Amino acid sequence: MNIILAIVAAFIIAIGIFGVRRSNPPTSSSIPAPTSSPAPTKSVSSNYSDWTYPNSSVVSSGQELVLNSSDSPDAVTGWYRGKINSSGYNIRNSVKTSANDVVKNVFSAVGNGIKVSVEITRNPGDSATKIEVELSSL
Repeated sequence: MNIILAIVAAFIIAIGIFGVRRSNPPTSSSIPAPTSSPAPTKSVSSNYSDWTYPNSSVVSSGQELVLNSSDSPDAVTGWYRGKINSSGYNIRNSVKTSANDVVKNVFSAVGNGIKVSVEITRNPGDSATKIEVELSSL
């Protein structure tokens, strides 16, 4: 009896190792492959003019855009957060600090292969909020 079980076990193992060859190739499933269409994306602005705060003046532009505004840092931060969300970007990093009347808000966001970094600062005695915007490809 043990010999028969050993032979059957060896046969099962051999089938598992060497596999059973089929003469007919496997046929494709009748279940259609899933198709997907890309989700609609919001427009993504990659031009510095699109990132110029409305109530500001341009200090310099080149590798980054530097602006001054008489608006409060909170107002400027709110506008840029809204701009980022409406443009389809996702905020990755965000730090908002205020100590000894020094305000510094820094955040970055990505969307459609573009990274936007924004730094908003205001020091005691300053009449303007400084805004620095940098755009880069990922």
